[in-house]
Amino acid sequence: MDMVITVCGNARDEVCPIWPGAPLTGHWGIDDPAAITSSPKATRAAFEVAYSVLEARAKAWLSLGFEDMAPEDHQAEIDRVGDSMLVM
Repeated sequence: MDMVITVCGNARDEVCPIWPGAPLTGHWGIDDPAAITSSPKATRAAFEVAYSVLEARAKAWLSLGFEDMAPEDHQAEIDRVGDSMLVM
């Protein structure tokens, strides 16, 4: 395992399991769209926002050319991408 990204909005301060192989870790938290139950329309909108944010973060990470980056810079970039697109 090379990298683990948590996305649950309240997982930042939780203790995560021990991952095999000492992967890079990041937290790209978003609000849980399943928690929106006021109406089907609101739930759908929340899922669309969550998807859009995670898609943008994944594209940002993949566009960095991390293959050419120094390994010690990978962690800082994972954190920067997660912090760069604040949600709701």
